[in-house]
Amino acid sequence: MSEELLLAAEYRKHAKALRAAAKFDREAKTSLILKRIADDYEHMARALETTNAVGLPKDETLGKTPP
Repeated sequence: MSEELLLAAEYRKHAKALRAAAKFDREAKTSLILKRIADDYEHMARALETTNAVGLPKDETLGKTPP
């Protein structure tokens, strides 16, 4: 399994935990924020899965300084 898919699975796990916490939070505002963060994690997971499915090449020049 690729690193992207492993990270996507971790993001989904975090999203699930945040949604569970949101159900038990008595403050509506806090619950809404937790759900929005969970949605962000889901979005990041989908993006990683799509990148992995398309097979985009990794940019080998990222993080390197020019000569």
